[in-house]
Amino acid sequence: MGRFTVGNGQYVIYAKDSEQARQVISQELQRVDKIKEKMANLLSQDGTAMQNFMENTSEENLNIHFNDETSLIYDDPENATTKGEVRQRSSENGKFTYDLAYRYPEIQGHNADFRLAHEMGHLMLNPSNARMQTYDKETDTRQVSGLMRVPRGQESNPNAIYGTRMQENAINLIASLAIRGEHSADEIMSGKVDVSEFNLYKKCDDLVKLLAVSMRNDFDNEMSFEQLVENKIDSFIEHSDGSKEPANTFFYGVLNDSSMIENEFDKYMGKDAWRDLDTFITNLHNPNISKEQFDMVFKEAQGMITEFANTRMQEKYKEAVARNGQGVPSIDNKMNMIKEMTGTELEQEQSWQQTTVGDNIIQFPEGYSINEFGEIIRPVREETQEQIQQTTNVSQNESKLTLKQKVAQFLQKNNLFMNLSFVDKFVRRQLDVLPPATQEIRSTNTRVENRTRENFINELTNFGAYRNLPPIQRMSDPERLARMQRKMEQNQQYNDDNERG
Repeated sequence: MGRFTVGNGQYVIYAKDSEQARQVISQELQRVDKIKEKMANLLSQDGTAMQNFMENTSEENLNIHFNDETSLIYDDPENATTKGEVRQRSSENGKFTYDLAYRYPEIQGHNADFRLAHEMGHLMLNPSNARMQTYDKETDTRQVSGLMRVPRGQESNPNAIYGTRMQENAINLIASLAIRGEHSADEIMSGKVDVSEFNLYKKCDDLVKLLAVSMRNDFDNEMSFEQLVENKIDSFIEHSDGSKEPANTFFYGVLNDSSMIENEFDKYMGKDAWRDLDTFITNLHNPNISKEQFDMVFKEAQGMITEFANTRMQEKYKEAVARNGQGVPSIDNKMNMIKEMTGTELEQEQSWQQTTVGDNIIQFPEGYSINEFGEIIRPVREETQEQIQQTTNVSQNESKLTLKQKVAQFLQKNNLFMNLSFVDKFVRRQLDVLPPATQEIRSTNTRVENRTRENFINELTNFGAYRNLPPIQRMSDPERLARMQRKMEQNQQYNDDNERG
């Protein structure tokens, strides 16, 4: 294989001879221009994301390598699933330049287009200059690129960066929307159509699609995803009261400032919930994970996003009602899309009652109501108190565990996960004390609130009192606890007999 350069070194072709090099460059330069245009068509012409993308893909800032045998794409040529790679080449005066290594496509059509679109997605999210890598005061983290963030003070530690795997799924989604062709963006989002090529990250694509669905803000006027793409995925919408916000928080945040995605998720799910979700998705990308492990962790991640989507959509719908009254469209299509993607019926699909607000009739699940201030009041769920006896059957105890506790027990039994510090933290948090599965959800007449993780932990640990118990009393396995308790009693009896003797 020889190395041939074109355009002052901007294009590098690895080919067996000059004739093959000419064929490659003739075909692929057309593809590069076409895909670059399709990616740019997703972005607002005057937006920061467009400026960043055009800088990164400019002739002076980007070199493209076709069939680069020196890149990661040839780590395993026989079984390669990595079809491309983006590498930061240099940083001069705060400006970044990049190399795009691209495996010459043996196939034609949309898959070949997707391969290049994915790599250009990295150039869309990677910063063109250091000024874009800003710190967020709430998370105290800095944006590295798109969803990739690093905590303050840990910039030199590559293991501290989080969001890396989730970012690949976000780029898969953006690339699919760009090359969708005759298919609609709604067909892509709902999973009815797949225009992507297999890569290492594909198995988690649906989770990121669900995140994008859950962060829609178009409650005043129903907007399809095709309309969102036509209006540009980083566009803003203006509400009837004159206020503005991104049409979709997820897409806008990925392209501009991912801290708003993390803060939005934590707002409804509790502090550090986004980091927990990222931990699960990172584990799902582990090539050594078993199908059983994958299914369990996927279900937990899916459940977190579904809960977030349900809670947030109810709140967003309430805000739209307050702004517009009866002019607000139904949220059924959003709920149905989530149902299609998760197989989970949300609260909006349960038994209904009618609540009247002025001239507007709004349907809410049983137990929900609207007060005189136009606020949604959630029902208070009674907490059942269960006294755990030492003689309780193991299967009975396990049936009372929450889903997170079951996941924690599963992770605890697999060394593959417990070697990771953040997994160990999650397991301890869930299994220090095993509460009944049914937990109280409090309501307020000012806004819907989720219990914070801090309050949850305080309740579980009796405000720290349980954390001071001997290790035997903090074990999570009821059978093991009972067995060791009996052994202790036998030893004590033996010692008493010896003393009496």
